[in-house]
Amino acid sequence: MKLEEFDYYLPERLIAQTPLEKRSNSRLLVLDKKTGEIEHKHFYDLTSMLTDNDVLVLNDTKVLPSRIYGEKEDTKAWIEVLLLKEIRPNVWETLTRPAKRVKEGTIISFNGGILKAKCIGVGPDGERTFEMIYDGIFIEILEKIGIKNIVIPEADSAIKTAVGILNPNVGDIMELAVGYDVAVINTPHEWKGKTIKELDLRNIHGVNILTVIRDGQIISPLADTLVKEDDKFIIGGLAEDVKKFIY
Repeated sequence: MKLEEFDYYLPERLIAQTPLEKRSNSRLLVLDKKTGEIEHKHFYDLTSMLTDNDVLVLNDTKVLPSRIYGEKEDTKAWIEVLLLKEIRPNVWETLTRPAKRVKEGTIISFNGGILKAKCIGVGPDGERTFEMIYDGIFIEILEKIGIKNIVIPEADSAIKTAVGILNPNVGDIMELAVGYDVAVINTPHEWKGKTIKELDLRNIHGVNILTVIRDGQIISPLADTLVKEDDKFIIGGLAEDVKKFIY
């Protein structure tokens, strides 16, 4: 079994952004492993399907608040910041990529400076502590930046987005433990005006467009998303495929 077998295109409109008011009404897909038959049920049917010999495994993974992208004030390098938890008012524990570029005193600016984050601590496991600098209400600032306030842990664990541009056309290539690489590229001339579907990168090159950076904001690309001249694309896939694509 290969990791790419789990890769598929899922339009954002098909991802539930808020839970149902009555959680037990959530849909449940049931697969009979003996016959291969698939049934569509609801979670309230679960008790009728369990037997005394079954083991029920609960996943208590929580949705993480936000991932935001900004640039270092001194070098203008793109930095990804994943907010983990608020330690005290306006001070957040985070993970960053590329982490090596973020040291104590580093200031990251988001969306033209409506939010700034100053690194005030580096943890033993690579986490970074930031003091958030802004005017207004923090959640509203995140909304202006374009945050959807949802991170899917299962998808997030497969590919971590890398940012930081080495030259005008090619971004950092980062080796990931799962055998994937990611890169940031500017819009090639021949892409302008085409849709993501028309590019068909997955079938032609074996890579995927993970997200688009447009006007300092993050866009989740859909099949009909039109490519603009100043877009930056975060490309992901198997290490070999990504390197062949950008070189």
